[in-house]
Amino acid sequence: MPCSGKAFLFPFLVFITYFRKLNRQTEQTHNMIKRLLLTTILFITFNQTFGINCLPEWKYFRTVKVNNTNGSAYTDLQVQITINTQALISAGKMNVAGNDIRFTDSLCNPLNYWIDSNMNTASTVIWVKLKHIPASGTRTIYMWYGNYCATAAQNGDSTFILFDDFAGGALNTGKWNVYRSSVANGNVAVSGGNLNLTTTGGWDLGLRSVSNFAGPLAFESKIKSYTGTNANLALLNNGTFNGVAISRDGTNNFQVGNAVANSVHWTVTPNTSSAVPFTSGVWGIKWFNTGNAVAVAANGTNTSSGATTAISANLHAGFGLYEFGNGTMAMDWVRLRQAIPVDAGSTVNAENNNSLRVSFTPTTICPGSSLNVSYTKNGIFFGTGNTFKLEISDASGSFGSPFTLATINDTILSNNIVEIPKNLAPGNGYKLRITSTTPAYNCFVSDLT
Repeated sequence: MPCSGKAFLFPFLVFITYFRKLNRQTEQTHNMIKRLLLTTILFITFNQTFGINCLPEWKYFRTVKVNNTNGSAYTDLQVQITINTQALISAGKMNVAGNDIRFTDSLCNPLNYWIDSNMNTASTVIWVKLKHIPASGTRTIYMWYGNYCATAAQNGDSTFILFDDFAGGALNTGKWNVYRSSVANGNVAVSGGNLNLTTTGGWDLGLRSVSNFAGPLAFESKIKSYTGTNANLALLNNGTFNGVAISRDGTNNFQVGNAVANSVHWTVTPNTSSAVPFTSGVWGIKWFNTGNAVAVAANGTNTSSGATTAISANLHAGFGLYEFGNGTMAMDWVRLRQAIPVDAGSTVNAENNNSLRVSFTPTTICPGSSLNVSYTKNGIFFGTGNTFKLEISDASGSFGSPFTLATINDTILSNNIVEIPKNLAPGNGYKLRITSTTPAYNCFVSDLT
């Protein structure tokens, strides 16, 4: 039967309709892919720009590049960082005690740290425990500061393998065993954050760590003062009093010596002397392997050993006074960390703004007058339904019972003018802060007062 035009046209129309549907589906697929790519690009861009905003309420951060020149990778490595905290404190950007200092890795994992030297100096030393650094490679971490509400978070015990800053009023016997010839002639006392050792009559007095730890290790202490000729720090083979030590030689210079067991603990026999006078300060002894120990004098000079006793896999930390007359030794802290051939270096980079910053003018104002408040936002965003509150503290800067100057139901902030309460007491310690609800933050506090 011959095909009619309609009969011929119908399957053609079906094909066209199918093709159009297919074309629309293809177009929708393409659009979906475009949106997905755009979202991915925006996410990557956002992540690169703001991904390091691990601590939204901290106003400032710096990247710190850590460089490992050794041919081995390391985990849980203690790294030294030096920064001018004096300038930051003077500018009102950092808490005077460093309570607002924090460290994170690039994934926002918090890193343990301990502030070594005094705050408010041009070269404050901070030790950070790095989770991992590759062989002959680098790692970037982040230093944060500028949070008015932050409390102290440094922790020596979490940063180092073994740490003691001798807080409290008694020796921590969970960390140290005491060995002495005579209780009457060998005294151990903890007071004012120091450990004080005293011997009389030529008696021995030594402390050895209760636990032993896998080497190689570096043992360091800040020595406040000493008298006599026999103060020392030692690294000792597991379960023994034999090892290596830093002590004084016969010409009143630092030396790296051999720790040799005696009837009570150990004495130190000469190995290699330095030309550095024996003084108080930070002493150190590192033991890398058999025949390779290094004494670090108070001025930082390294003195390498000659032959040493064979090193064991695990080591104890030890310190004390040995024989030869009376002696005293006052210690601020001790720490045990990984010893690597060349300590990792670090570079602290330029400051970056972060968070939501509040400022106001004029900075001197009378009750009942108007205040111009402005905001600067860096890398922080607020969600639908968010409510901001602008609050003023009391005269001491406390927000225990703040006064609300303005309430703003929005996800963004515009500069505004507010009136200072007429009954506000005179003072020069007032601060402003912004709180939010989505997400909930309560410590966007002004630098200015």
